Amino acid sequence: MTKVTIYTTSICPCCHAAKRLLHSEGIAFHEVPLDGERKLRRRLARTHAGWRTVPMVFIGERFVGGLSELRELHTRGGLRPLLEVG
Repeated sequence: MTKVTIYTTSICPCCHAAKRLLHSEGIAFHEVPLDGERKLRRRLARTHAGWRTVPMVFIGERFVGGLSELRELHTRGGLRPLLEVG
């Protein structure tokens, strides 16, 4: 199964919702807290078209987006196939 990484902050309700969605689907993920990590957050924004909000969800090396994009991917049945590619 392809590795899922989610960049979060502790106070972000969308981050909590994204993690709940992944948990509910039985999808293991690696969480990277961005609280106080300004340099990492800036680097992520530079390398992903200026994306500054959290959560930032990656499946393998592919940047999926945030909560809305993750939900949309799941709703249209595209999440599981991405996990099985790796």
